[in-house]
Amino acid sequence: MITGAGGGGAGGSNVAGPPGMAGAGATTVIARVTVVPTDTISVVIGSGGSGGGDSTNGTIGGDSTFTHATGTGSGSMSTITAPGGQPGLYQTATVAPVAGTIGANNEGISILGGYGNKGYSNATGTGGATFWGGGGQGTQGPGIQVAVAGTSYGSGGGGGSNTSAGGHSTGAAGADGVCFIMEFK
Repeated sequence: MITGAGGGGAGGSNVAGPPGMAGAGATTVIARVTVVPTDTISVVIGSGGSGGGDSTNGTIGGDSTFTHATGTGSGSMSTITAPGGQPGLYQTATVAPVAGTIGANNEGISILGGYGNKGYSNATGTGGATFWGGGGQGTQGPGIQVAVAGTSYGSGGGGGSNTSAGGHSTGAAGADGVCFIMEFK
């Protein structure tokens, strides 16, 4: 089981305008892989996307990968990829989550992360959820504040609010990904 990292939330504006969109949750892939003692496994865990500042987008969460190489030397390889969550965008609708890749000859499923949501007026919504739970809370103006980072593996960061009174808040980072390897005999 492997999960990508959550997307970072967008920042709000310090002038009248829409708040920042919260980051989306990452995709989780659950797969069964048969291994033998001569196989090699490598894992890369994605880092959470950064939150955006004043009127700027967050960044995409990093992909998490599980690579299985069969045999010794240059044996065949199969990679399972759990894509990171899409970033929160300022003044733009969120981007759809990306499906994971199961890899050659593996049986598995891909569970898409949730969309980050956008609030209204000077309040924003929470970051997108993942298989592991909900995302970080957005901020509510007025004043300069920081949204809450993703709270569950791969969840999105909250978005920033805006106010016409000159206050704004930054978006929060998405949560890092995770990989769990379980042995069955």
